[in-house]
Parts: sequence; structure tokens; C-alpha cells
Amino acid sequence: MRKNNRREFMKCSLSAGSLMIAGSLGSLSAKENGDEIGKPLSAWKEGEMDIHYIYTGVGENMFLIFPDGTSMILDSSDRLSNQEDQFPVLPDKSRLPSEWIARYIQRVNPAGKKIDYMMLSHYHSDHAGSSQIHARKTTGRTPDYCLSGLANLGEIFSIDTVYDRGYPHYERTAKDADDFMNFRKFTEWKVKNGDFRMEEFLVGKKDQIVLRKNKSAWPDFHTRNICANGIVWTGEEGKNADFFADPEFKKYRENAMSIGFTIDFGPFRYFTGGDISGDAKSKDCEGYLLEGAVGKAAGIVDVCKTNHHSYKDAMRPDFTKEVQAHVYITNVWDRGHLQDNTMINMTDSSLYQGDRIVSPTWVSQKQMDENKDKSWQKFLKPAYGHVVLRVFDGGRQYKIFHLVAEDESMKIKAVFGPFRSKKSL
Repeated sequence: MRKNNRREFMKCSLSAGSLMIAGSLGSLSAKENGDEIGKPLSAWKEGEMDIHYIYTGVGENMFLIFPDGTSMILDSSDRLSNQEDQFPVLPDKSRLPSEWIARYIQRVNPAGKKIDYMMLSHYHSDHAGSSQIHARKTTGRTPDYCLSGLANLGEIFSIDTVYDRGYPHYERTAKDADDFMNFRKFTEWKVKNGDFRMEEFLVGKKDQIVLRKNKSAWPDFHTRNICANGIVWTGEEGKNADFFADPEFKKYRENAMSIGFTIDFGPFRYFTGGDISGDAKSKDCEGYLLEGAVGKAAGIVDVCKTNHHSYKDAMRPDFTKEVQAHVYITNVWDRGHLQDNTMINMTDSSLYQGDRIVSPTWVSQKQMDENKDKSWQKFLKPAYGHVVLRVFDGGRQYKIFHLVAEDESMKIKAVFGPFRSKKSL
């Protein structure tokens, strides 16, 4: 790490004394939480759901472990990282980000190199990888492709089922885009070679993504497909709204096509939606309010992954007032992520009542200084590194862990919670 980044990290690190979160949802005291600080994160065990937001400094990378050990890789990037506004690449540049991610997954995955699901939310290089940075290019696979991001993880892990937003027709895709083409070549080869199968992501479908190891043990675990390709579930069984069917549609954005889904584990609810944002425009430039429709379909949640890294075009009031999350987690890699307007929207008590915290994987010191007088600072909990959501007690409770990213020790830097799920209160 460069010296200036090290200084920034040290300046921004949180002390154990700052960890108390008060409120009606309940929490441990700072002293009790402090007992876990400095220790490695305990291993997943049956009955827990872990969602890992893996920080590398170059993209969005998530790994999910469901209560029975069913696993999912959700997005993974290799990306050029020499832009001025990007954050430090960690642990270092001796390996590709996807290689660090693979090592992380192997440390926490109870099944080692076997993965049940891989999902790509949308075709952008900070989620999929690209030909700009890769381990190598394949030879003789017809078609050949670069081992980058998810394609590189597909070389390392044995995967059962893969979803992307466009399969099987790919009608709403920029078919000449590098991000799309590399991922498409990767999946074409792997399917042809019998390495995994692909399924169409069916908007509105309940339990297309299911527990694979011991479904009967957790009958109150469910998923719901909320959106993909600009199509959003209305909340009624069998009814979807197509935001791109209007012939007067003017402005196409890949982000608006992202996959989104909810997870219900007992009384706990979670939403993730890739880079869903609110900037899709009709012919007269009136917004289609797609992000708000996604929020309405998702409903009230306990924890929400922020849309589009909490960039200025996402996390709008019509979305946040619908999901009413207690915890917002954002996987960032650029100073443009997690902005003033999105922090206002996530913490505005006029939109919904109740405690809340915002847990990013990183925030620039410059950004913190520029907004030091903003009231939303008290809700921001940056601990700089990996973020792990752990849900336990049959979905009645959950914690947020921040882990060091400078090495592979998995040591805990900060803990928030346990919090009670809203439906368990």
C-alpha cells in the first residue's frame, strides 16, 4: 500500500470505544462487542446465513452462504485500478483481485471449491471482469476468453448453476460490449463443456434460488426474484411491469437492467439489486421511477445492499422509503460512491422512522472531510475493509462485522449488533 493510503487508513480506523449502537432494534454495548475485536471471524455454522462483501478496491464482490451451506458467488471484478479517485487495492497487487477473492472464498466456504450458484447482476466490468486485466487468455476453447473476474473464478471453482440477466435470449444487451462478450464466451464454453448449467432468471418467481443441502431443515427460508432486464415484479403473483416496453423509451442504461432479489430467513429480510438506479428516461425525459418500483416490490427489509454503490443516481427517496432498511451496506471502489445526496436519502427520518446505520467497505478521507458537518455522519460506520452480515437465531438476530483487508487474517475491526430483525420485535 502507498504511504498516503496507509496514513488515510490509520486516520480513519475506528476504535472499539466507538462501536455502541443504541436504539429500539437492540445492540450489544461497546464493551461486549470489544471482546471480538482483533480476533478472526468465527467460521460459518449450520443455521447461520453469511453475506460477505469482499473488499479489493476495484469492484463489487459478494459471497453468500445460506443456512444449510448452499453458496453463491454474486459478481466479481478484475479491473484497472490506476484511476485517481479509486481506493487502495488490497491486500496488494501481487495477485489479481479475483485471485484474492478466490482465496477468501476458500477460507469461508464450507464446501471448499464447490459452489452452488454463480450470478452476474449486469454486464459491467466492475461486476463481471473484462479483457483489460486477466490471469491469461484461454486457448482452443472456441470461443476463447480472458480469465477475468467471474470467468477466472469459474476456472478455480466447481459451479453448479449460473444466472445472468440476459440468458437465454440476450435481447436487451449491448452485444459488442467487451464486458458482455467476455462473460458470454466464458458461459458458452462452460455449458458446452458440461461444467455448469445456466437458467433463465425469472422475474417474480419465488424460490427459484433454493437451499441445495438441507432444504427441509429451514422451511422458512425463501427468495424472490424482484427485477432483471428492466422488468420488475409488481408484488402480485404472475404480474410484472416492463419498464422498457414503452416505444417512447429514450435512455438505455445497463445499470437499470440489473438483477435484484430478496432473501427471507425467518423474520429477517434482505435485498440486493446490483446497480439498479433511477436514471432511466422516457421520451419526454420524465423518469420511469424504476428504482422506486423495485423498492415497492422488495418491501421493508432489515438489511439492504445499496444500489449502484450508493452513487448519486441511486438510493433515491422513492426507493429508501419503501425498503426502510435498518442497515445499508455498500461495496465501494471509487470516491464517487456513497455521496451526500444518497446519505441524506438513507438517513432521512421524514422518509421513515427508526434507527439505521450505513456500513461501507471504504470511504475516502477527503470525502469525510468535505462532509464533516453533515448530520448524516453520525449514521456512517466506515471501518475500512471487508464487511460481513451474519444472520442467526433462526433469522431473529444479525450482526455486522468489519474485517481487515490488508492481509488474510480475517481479523475483526468493528462489530455492530446483534440487532433484532424487525418482524421478530
